[in-house]
Amino acid sequence: MLKLRKYHRLAKKIFQLLPTYRAMTDETLQSQTEVLKGFLSQGKTLLEILPQAFAVVIEADKRVLGLEPYYVQVLGDSPYFLEILPKLKLARGKLSLRQCHFIPKLWREKKGTF
Repeated sequence: MLKLRKYHRLAKKIFQLLPTYRAMTDETLQSQTEVLKGFLSQGKTLLEILPQAFAVVIEADKRVLGLEPYYVQVLGDSPYFLEILPKLKLARGKLSLRQCHFIPKLWREKKGTF
């Protein structure tokens, strides 16, 4: 139960950040990738920028694809990013969330399959 609380806190942080990114223009939202990469180069860890990264991807998916994940989907995908649960095959409607944990791993320049 304690681990689930950690994921609830993470999901709440992500959804609290969404209004900030919704207010941004498309150009400003696109520049957030460089901002987040800058945080990584300054020594922040992926876990420290994880809520911002998830929120940016969720807002970009909403603008481009017209899809937005539910709270429980973000909550359920948090362990996948943290590599606690084994990766499962993509189910219908899960592509948006899979992008959330894929993109920060690219920033880390981790080699291999994701």
